[in-house]
Amino acid sequence: MIEAKAHVGLLCVQSLQGSVDNPRLQGDELSHRNVIMDAAVVCERLWMQFGTWLNHERSLYLCALTFNRFGQWQSALDSAGKALVIIESNGVEEVDRAFLLLQVSKACQGLGNRGSADEALHAADRIAQGFDSQLSRWFLDVRSKLKVADFVPAD
Repeated sequence: MIEAKAHVGLLCVQSLQGSVDNPRLQGDELSHRNVIMDAAVVCERLWMQFGTWLNHERSLYLCALTFNRFGQWQSALDSAGKALVIIESNGVEEVDRAFLLLQVSKACQGLGNRGSADEALHAADRIAQGFDSQLSRWFLDVRSKLKVADFVPAD
């Protein structure tokens, strides 16, 4: 049973990763937004119960990414914050930390907290200085998409 739930969680994460950034998804399609946000939360719960701390932390990243995509800034900030606490409590995971800080920055922008957004962005940049060239390209690609204006406003 545990193995089956872990597989469901993995499938959920894989399908959500493609859905969150899908340009064909219209932000005003409320049913799509709700299904995707609910699925992210289900993934997080599954990984929390049946995965490792790393699975759980990464599922929270997915939640932050999803909530930011749909303008749910506080939920995104809360999810990213929980993931950062998990990392601090369990080990060193600098790559994940840098990407989480990008989501923190985006959420803070959405909440109108420019100082915290800049602080998170600078912290992410400091971590990313140690990345290899391939990881740096990925980081810079994600970083380039941080403008709140590009995201759907909250209801």
